[in-house]
Amino acid sequence: MEHREEMLKNWHQAATESLYWNKMANDRLSEINKQLIALATILIPLTASVLVINQSINNVLRTLLIGSWVFLFASVATGFVQIIVDGKFYKKYCNYEASRSQIYHESMRLRRDDIDAIEERINGLGSLLVSSGHLFLVLQGIPIIIGLLLIMGVAGTLLIAK
Repeated sequence: MEHREEMLKNWHQAATESLYWNKMANDRLSEINKQLIALATILIPLTASVLVINQSINNVLRTLLIGSWVFLFASVATGFVQIIVDGKFYKKYCNYEASRSQIYHESMRLRRDDIDAIEERINGLGSLLVSSGHLFLVLQGIPIIIGLLLIMGVAGTLLIAK
């Protein structure tokens, strides 16, 4: 019986450590998401000033700039979608952990020979993914890269023309 209690204690400790590192990884992804949103929102007005300052910009370069804004707006939009997806993921994870906590709390009142029942209830909760997924982060990164390339193309053309 003591062996099973030790196993349950070790399992709980491993789960706690896993949650810590999972939080660290998700925090980093969240920070990348916020940085990409900030970069895209800063680039839009900065590149818009090119049209204001350089009134004689040709239609091709103007179209490229507008195209870059479309990609930058798409990056910002998918960044916000990622924030919503993360919020739903964390709410689900919170409910999962609250259920586990409740089971542990209830187990304090049980006899020691009910450990099998505790394990069964915890295992019955199922498992969760370790993160909300990276799809929208990738979908956020691709448009910002394309937008930056278009902006660099316009800037390079304007510099060469002068």
